[in-house]
Amino acid sequence: MKKVSVKDILVPTVALFVFCLVATALLAGTNLITVDKIAQNAVEKENSSRMIVLPEGKEYGEVTVLENGLTYCEGKDADGNTAGYVFTTSAKGYGGAIGVMVGIDTEGVITGIEILSHGETPGLGANATTDGFKSRFIGKSGTLTVDKNSNDGQNIQAITAATITSTAVTSAVNKVIAEFESMSSGSSEEDVTDTPSADTPTEEGAQATTQESTEATTEKAVEMPGFAENAENTAVLSEGKFFSEFKELESGVSFSEGKNEKGEAAGYVFNSSAEGYRGEIAVLVGIDTKGVITGVEILSQSETDGLGSLITEDSFRSLFVGKSGELTIDKSSSEGQKIQAVTSATVSSSAVVKAVNAAIKEFGNITGGENNG
Repeated sequence: MKKVSVKDILVPTVALFVFCLVATALLAGTNLITVDKIAQNAVEKENSSRMIVLPEGKEYGEVTVLENGLTYCEGKDADGNTAGYVFTTSAKGYGGAIGVMVGIDTEGVITGIEILSHGETPGLGANATTDGFKSRFIGKSGTLTVDKNSNDGQNIQAITAATITSTAVTSAVNKVIAEFESMSSGSSEEDVTDTPSADTPTEEGAQATTQESTEATTEKAVEMPGFAENAENTAVLSEGKFFSEFKELESGVSFSEGKNEKGEAAGYVFNSSAEGYRGEIAVLVGIDTKGVITGVEILSQSETDGLGSLITEDSFRSLFVGKSGELTIDKSSSEGQKIQAVTSATVSSSAVVKAVNAAIKEFGNITGGENNG
């Protein structure tokens, strides 16, 4: 057997060390060469997005970060005049936080929006990134609401089977609108998140509005900060007029608190889901302050047409209304705690019941078990 010398060990070791040293130096050098280019590309991409949402803007000032998490910068046109502002914010969607960039001109009119980041379902909520949806905001001003069928006036028509996503984007845009209005009224950056005082003088145009309209606006702004109108939530909790943002619980169920026009508690709306016959079924459930179900909507499903898909019909969803406590599925009866299954679609029906029961359980947890059931 040949004896291994010190040279046999040192030569390959030194060679390997030198190779690693050279490779590290090359990588470091490459990074030094490209780091400025990468940063420049990031800035150019950001400016490109700003130009999309604020087309009249050619140059942008420094980004200001507000206490409420929003950021904004001023955009100037080719003549150096203020063209508007570009804001970035986010809101909770179905698959997580959705980052949104919004352009608003000097008159408070939305000039464009871009989805910066999201984790929504491909083919459903992910459609929020399409021009078909984003363009629905352009030209609008003031507080917006989501509607399933219309994009007229203050309505933003929801993406089919993606109400939560549509509502999240609209909520983010409403934050920006509120921030712009606060800035335009002369509030300082430290005060932009404060609720306007009821004694704040209005502009001449606002004074021309009716007393009833002024009182309604004041009540909403002063007594219900953090709450906004939500047509989808109202559809399942009819007494609810204003709603908080959805908050996700450890179980995966998320909920929004609802208040009536007087600012009194109306109940809660829950976003829950369960596995159906062909995939996940997402359900929106309204429960009043007494623990009674006020409405159920199917947000998304991929069940068999003509069978499981019938869970979306009013005839099935209405079976839940007026009930409280844990529910069970039954093939022939909907009395008491029973929910009669859709014919030949027991699995789909059971999934909806499971999702509703998850909402009922969380209602009990939130209210300390003060459930009629």
